[in-house]
Amino acid sequence: MAKPRKPAAFIKDPLWYKDAVVYQVHLKSFFDSNNDGVGDFAGLIDKLDYIADLGVNTIWLLPFYPSPRRDDGYDIAEYKNVHPDYGSMADARRFITEAHKRGLRVITELVINHTSDQHPWFQRARKAKKGSAARNFYVWSDTDDKYQGTRIIFLDTEKSNWTWDPVAKQYFWHRFYSHQPDLNFDNPQVMKAVLGVMRYWLDLGIDGLRLDAIPYLVERDGTNNENLPETHVVLKQIRAEIDANYPDRMLLAEANQWPEDTQLYFGGENGGPGDECHMAFHFPLMPRMYMAIAQEDRFPITDILRQTAGHPGQLSVGDLPAQPRRTHPGDGDRQGTRLPLELLRVGQARADQPWHSPPPGTAARARPPAHRAAQQPVVVDARHAGDLLRRRDRHGRQHLSRRS
Repeated sequence: MAKPRKPAAFIKDPLWYKDAVVYQVHLKSFFDSNNDGVGDFAGLIDKLDYIADLGVNTIWLLPFYPSPRRDDGYDIAEYKNVHPDYGSMADARRFITEAHKRGLRVITELVINHTSDQHPWFQRARKAKKGSAARNFYVWSDTDDKYQGTRIIFLDTEKSNWTWDPVAKQYFWHRFYSHQPDLNFDNPQVMKAVLGVMRYWLDLGIDGLRLDAIPYLVERDGTNNENLPETHVVLKQIRAEIDANYPDRMLLAEANQWPEDTQLYFGGENGGPGDECHMAFHFPLMPRMYMAIAQEDRFPITDILRQTAGHPGQLSVGDLPAQPRRTHPGDGDRQGTRLPLELLRVGQARADQPWHSPPPGTAARARPPAHRAAQQPVVVDARHAGDLLRRRDRHGRQHLSRRS
């Protein structure tokens, strides 16, 4: 049996992410150092030896930035600071230093598709002159009938991807909640600001960045506004900055897409080296692990792995990270293992989404035609996964389908 790698070797290895064993932490629910009822950086630092003893070598922090926390911290109100409930910037710096001393790498979130509507950028934009660079930090329209081909992700709470702003007297675009306006990457100032945020945290010692909701960065009329070529141009610019100045850091793509679309987020022209993200989640695999357990059948897993292996030279199972270890059942985080509720609703499973898998004995296809989307659903007995579902509720309701 091979000996475990020494922490120092892992810290110095520029390809560390290929051997990373990731432990996911939500600060607010991990360890409370001052008995105020909220976890914090000081508490996490106190438990670093415990985490290291588990055998992991990488800690993944969910958002800890100032935020109204209407979306569990993914509604960011300030990128270059720490929510006061979790501590201070000095605490964050000390955490990174102490983690590295123990041979632990640190991954955190770079949420660049949208901000909170409380972010100073949005408050400035809504008051700025229409058509100005400041206003155009976000996506605006005089009507709410643009981009009609774009699906609404949160149908249970949102009726449109446009919301009227009474201050700006225009509609602003949001792929997720109406309090999360989307940034406008057609404005060069947005890319400049995003790169500034990225450099800030990398300069502090962050080792990897999970790029949130990246299939939706750019909008174009006449498309479904997912996986657009212009989005990949944005990611290539981000990767170029990493390669030029932070060669031992890592970008992780959070893209809930089919394997043939996910592989595009590695980049690389004509089979050349990747020039976008270093790693990507395998979202179609995640729920199928639970489906296989519930059905007591390996088919959901072997079927999607077969589809993944169908992209030679571009995407392999080994390129995609396994599901990170959770911290403890009370986390309620939104980025751990999720079983989309669609898989448990009789008659409502969707064959046109990556989390759907055909029942055993039926022909598998990578992407069913739209007119076949209502084919026989997968029905899973929820009793087999009830405990898991209750743990994954993140907003007080059983809405577990992916944001992206």
